[in-house]
Amino acid sequence: MQEFRERLGRHRKAAVLGGQLDAVDRAAKALDIAGAKAESATAKLLAASLDASEPGTSLARIQETMAVVEARIGDEQKLEDITARLDALDVASRQRESANAARSLALAGLRSDAAVLEGELGPLEAAASQLPLRESEAAAAQNTVKTVARYSSALDSQSAAVKRHAFARALSQDLRQLWLDLRESRLANAAAELAAKLNDGDPCPVCGSAEHPSRQPRG
Repeated sequence: MQEFRERLGRHRKAAVLGGQLDAVDRAAKALDIAGAKAESATAKLLAASLDASEPGTSLARIQETMAVVEARIGDEQKLEDITARLDALDVASRQRESANAARSLALAGLRSDAAVLEGELGPLEAAASQLPLRESEAAAAQNTVKTVARYSSALDSQSAAVKRHAFARALSQDLRQLWLDLRESRLANAAAELAAKLNDGDPCPVCGSAEHPSRQPRG
């Protein structure tokens, strides 16, 4: 009975078996009562067998005690059934305790992982809060790159224009010099051309004189 009570004490610690343990408690109490009655009947049987002075009374007592013992045989079977159920409940309780320990270990691992993830979440949230600023900076950088590209293109165009201007200026100067040379040559040969066209007695187209004493020779 002591071992039986110790098992009951262990099973009371398992909250998941509350209702079943109450039923087992009631059965244990009933078995205690039945055991006590069986012990009392056995004692009476022994007393009756030792009392030889009153045979009739002893036989009646023995028959009465045997009837009580036979009635208690069913209670012994119930005790065996309850003991088997207690063993099964003990195994189930241990399995549940093992499963609970495994779940507790897994929960601790999950909490540890959650703490790590929470620690990593802070920098990610900070980076996410900076994202609009970074996008604005990226857009400004793209505009700067486009501006630099346009400036470089403008410099190339300016350099080409400067080269064309220098070439046109040089060509203009060459043409002007050629024109000046032709003009000077034309002026230098004008007197000779006029002299070549003068005849004696004809008026000079420059001074109107009919005499031409200093006529330029033909070049």
